[in-house]
Amino acid sequence: LKSVLTEREDFDGGYSTLGVIYARMGRIADALAVLKRGVELLPTNYLIASPYVHLLNEVGRYDEVIRVITAGGQHPFENESDSWIALGVAYLNTGELEKARNALESALAMDERDYLVHRNLGDVEFAVFARSKDPGAYQKSLEYYQKAIELNPRDPSSRSALGFTYLQGGQPKEAIPPLKKALELYPDYGTAFYNLGLAYYGTGDYGKALEYLKTFREKFAGPLTPAQLKALDSLIQECRSKL
Repeated sequence: LKSVLTEREDFDGGYSTLGVIYARMGRIADALAVLKRGVELLPTNYLIASPYVHLLNEVGRYDEVIRVITAGGQHPFENESDSWIALGVAYLNTGELEKARNALESALAMDERDYLVHRNLGDVEFAVFARSKDPGAYQKSLEYYQKAIELNPRDPSSRSALGFTYLQGGQPKEAIPPLKKALELYPDYGTAFYNLGLAYYGTGDYGKALEYLKTFREKFAGPLTPAQLKALDSLIQECRSKL
């Protein structure tokens, strides 16, 4: 493919295919480089731009996603609902919540059956709630996550997000079923183990809380900072003391 692209710089499928191959090999820098080259040469071709902006979002380069998709206000991919989703995710992660909502609502108007749109709108409304404690945003976030689950019952992320939102909204009992279902769908979902521990703790079931927190500690605590690990151990000890 590299040699073909050298001879035919307009071969759009070559850039996207080679970029995806590099990404699957873990060669993220190479993937981004070849996709960026394709976007520079063919700036209105979404076959190349799509894997590029999604990979940029994955590695946290949100400003570049916004630059590629908006193209100085022209938005060359405005007829691609997927581009609005990628843009919404980028705006969400830069804290521009109103722009994130507007982008995702544009995607929703194009395809109201896409569960990813609903899940990401749930993330936006939860971010609004976390920032302002607006009960309306809290309710909207729950509704979006519930709709995402309705559209794709096999997606563990929507169920985990629903459970976490209930937890943050002071409803630990309601958080438990979606979090347990998330674990059923994805048994190695570390965040769900931790949040289930917190949910059971919030309901006063310290035995169950201890069970899930210990599992999280044993299997998923590697990325935690020393301060986070200390807080987790303190919570585990507190659960033991309440038995």
